[in-house]
Amino acid sequence: MTHRKQPSSSSKLPDSILKRGAEASKVLEEHLERGNIIRIISHNDADGLSAAGVVARAISSMNGQFHISILSRLKKEFIKKLSGEKYSLFFFCDMGSAYLEEISRLKGDVIVADHHQPSESEAGPHVVHINPHLHGLDGSRDLSASGTAYLATRLLNRKTAPLALVGALGDMQYTDGFTGANRFIMEEAVEEGVLQVHSDLKLASRYTEP
Repeated sequence: MTHRKQPSSSSKLPDSILKRGAEASKVLEEHLERGNIIRIISHNDADGLSAAGVVARAISSMNGQFHISILSRLKKEFIKKLSGEKYSLFFFCDMGSAYLEEISRLKGDVIVADHHQPSESEAGPHVVHINPHLHGLDGSRDLSASGTAYLATRLLNRKTAPLALVGALGDMQYTDGFTGANRFIMEEAVEEGVLQVHSDLKLASRYTEP
């Protein structure tokens, strides 16, 4: 597969997180080319579901297959259970950064696309860990889990950008507009022709108004 050139979005991101995302895309692509089924584990909130959707759509666009589990919370017992599953690539969305030590014990490659504060543990050499906090970004405002999953798969499919923004909205990362990496993703979606931006009425809710 020929990867696309980097876009010319005006909102710049740290090169380090883009390189990390490209690394994840390469690992995912290699497993899909081998015909491996990708094991996806994600959170059951709006951001986690959107993140799983971003990854699943990227895999589907490559005619690949996947197996998804949606969890309310990642626990050590579940990670131990995964160690008995015969998958070659595990893809964690919206969870995993707090369990790098346990995840690193899994047999096979691992991608972790999370936006929560990571643990101090180091990820194993077979783990691609993408987290905005490791690149000077705020995971509570600048980049959601679905956005992190988008960066991990964008070299395979950039048409999932709007779904990444849905996750950011669900994570309440849109107040007076998208900032940081979320804005970068929005601009990519516009460039890709899958999103239109225009002014409209702002709907108030108990989360945005006193």
